[in-house]
Amino acid sequence: MSEIAKDLGVTRATVYKYINSEEVKNDRGSNKEDLVISYIKKYPKKNVSEIAKQLGISRTTVYKYKKKYGL
Repeated sequence: MSEIAKDLGVTRATVYKYINSEEVKNDRGSNKEDLVISYIKKYPKKNVSEIAKQLGISRTTVYKYKKKYGL
């Protein structure tokens, strides 16, 4: 999480708060999607498990966005 927080210019607490927010849990908006896509593009050599662990989401979600955006 430190890496993500640093990249976004926010604290780790802010990242955790965002990830655990209802909006992210329910995937109602594109914010979660934007975060995942940005992270995948920034770290293209990381595998799905690493990305999922760093972002606190399932591997299925990572695969879904990778497929959707051809990443």
